Amino acid sequence: MIRVAILDDESKSIRSLVYELEQFEDRVEIVAQYTSVEEAFEQLSDNQLDCLFLDIEMPGMDGFRFLEKLPAKTFEIVFVTAYSEYAIQAIRERAFDYLLKPVDGEDLDRVLTKLEFQKSSLIASPNKNRVILNTDQEMHVVDP
Repeated sequence: MIRVAILDDESKSIRSLVYELEQFEDRVEIVAQYTSVEEAFEQLSDNQLDCLFLDIEMPGMDGFRFLEKLPAKTFEIVFVTAYSEYAIQAIRERAFDYLLKPVDGEDLDRVLTKLEFQKSSLIASPNKNRVILNTDQEMHVVDP
């Protein structure tokens, strides 16, 4: 089971993503939903997550600045935004993935599959320094 949280300042966007995630309820547990960065800062450490679905454009602090201020990140980041121009910056910030709003079920399924693969790889060999390479059709694990 993949444990996820959502941070987005727009309740409508959260509801839309929750609806899409609920289509995969046998694979995903939504442990928290945040509408402000302050709320997320206060409560994120209380939840053991595999992934945070993070909006980019939010009032007061964008998603990139939020990541800079986050003390210790033990989970993956999937940016969810309506703006494709942030994709390069998301890659530079080492995002796990990037989804455009409105989130498409097939794209979400692809992200969840990658998360499951990574989680199962880490559980099987937690002390190894594996690198996961994603192509359009496949995932490859490099185990140095």
